[in-house]
Amino acid sequence: MIVAWTQHDRMAVEFVHGYDAYVGVQETMNYAVADVLVAMGFAVEGFGQASAHIVTRGAAK
Repeated sequence: MIVAWTQHDRMAVEFVHGYDAYVGVQETMNYAVADVLVAMGFAVEGFGQASAHIVTRGAAK
């Protein structure tokens, strides 16, 4: 399963805080989501250039 955080359309389409802020927030939140999944016991790997992640194994029971 590929997981990624997505921003509200207003942020993503209009870049209300500028493109650099948009990219920085996107990358930061994608890595935060991956960190939470790892803390919960999931195995994740980076995917592509957009800082998304693949969950490769479920949490241990």
